[in-house]
Amino acid sequence: WLPLRAVDAYVALRLPEGTLLFLQGDGRFTPGIRPLVTNWTLANFSGEIFRYTFGGNEPVGLYAWLAAFTEPGTLNLLGGIVEVPFRRAP
Repeated sequence: WLPLRAVDAYVALRLPEGTLLFLQGDGRFTPGIRPLVTNWTLANFSGEIFRYTFGGNEPVGLYAWLAAFTEPGTLNLLGGIVEVPFRRAP
């Protein structure tokens, strides 16, 4: 159960060298800090939001997915930033 509250939701991919790329609603990534969705009312969700198959040309190393909610129109965090690391091996 989640309280009804509007948030901006951010999902980013951290590349092995540290660059952050922010996932957009159309499936593309942008280097600028932009929310995936704005003024979204929190709801329980379980499902896939993005799928990518590595083609072999991507850098090897440690990547991480990051996700956070903020107050709408601000960068004021609501809770913490969730991080899910993964490694791409040669």
